[in-house]
Amino acid sequence: MSLADCVSQLRRLGYRLDETDWERWSAAVRADRENALLPLLHAFEMMASDTDSFYPPFDTTETEAALEGTGISCPPLTGELFATYVEFFVREGHFPAAAT
Repeated sequence: MSLADCVSQLRRLGYRLDETDWERWSAAVRADRENALLPLLHAFEMMASDTDSFYPPFDTTETEAALEGTGISCPPLTGELFATYVEFFVREGHFPAAAT
């Protein structure tokens, strides 16, 4: 799932994610000395500039072969499964709930 798809899914789940241009966003992060991303901003800018190129695709061929016959399967990441993951992270306190 691409970063753009993740953003779309989060919006579908009720998360407000505003869009802004890169320069304005970067300036806002740099201006906020309490922003947790500030010390990592340079690395984040590299990662976010071209997410599809930066992150290699995952190949699950060997994992699927090792699980053959165990009854364990790795389902594809659908919108429904993504929502399940978000709900789990919210419940565990690792992710904020969507504003209502």
